[in-house]
Amino acid sequence: MVQMAINRALATFKKNWIFLILFVTGAIIFSTLVEFPVVLLGRFDDTAFLGLIFFPAVFIITSFVSFMQFDIFLAAARGEELNLATSFARVKKVYPTMLLATIIIGVAVIIGGFFLIIPGIYLFYRLRFSPYFILEYKCAATESLRLSWEATAGHLLDIFLLDAFSLVIALLGVLALYVGLIPASVYLLLVQAHFYRLLIEEREAFVLAGEGQ
Repeated sequence: MVQMAINRALATFKKNWIFLILFVTGAIIFSTLVEFPVVLLGRFDDTAFLGLIFFPAVFIITSFVSFMQFDIFLAAARGEELNLATSFARVKKVYPTMLLATIIIGVAVIIGGFFLIIPGIYLFYRLRFSPYFILEYKCAATESLRLSWEATAGHLLDIFLLDAFSLVIALLGVLALYVGLIPASVYLLLVQAHFYRLLIEEREAFVLAGEGQ
């Protein structure tokens, strides 16, 4: 499954690399510019409270951009035309749900991390595809967590190999004087989106096989 995700991601990268690299670069620059004033205010005692006041707004904006990233790469993996306005509209409809699911995952991973770290990693592996389910099926946060849990059953080794591959590619990007880091990030995001799509294909095939009996 990992090899297939890698191959499909490469084909998608060749087709959409300009758009995706520009999108990721723009997202990084935009998020940095949004976060910088809050970080700057927080460095001084006299203005730290202003940083706290503006932090919720900054968090909402940057998390929205992050969720648009999920949507753009999922659309690329599905072979759809990539459009920022369309992605913005889709994420806008499900933003509260995605935010809630992300918070639940974060809390679960932190709690699991208290138990010798491994349970936290396990929970992250099982729940990490929940944002894709929300975008694709418009389901509730708890339902997306359940679907991610079911879809990743029996695939922990695949996900571990996926992360190991991602680490190698990221290191290669860093070694290329950081110039290759953004293209590497784009490719790895595509690999993850395609891996999710393969999980869905497997799940749908299983359902169809059950209905045919």
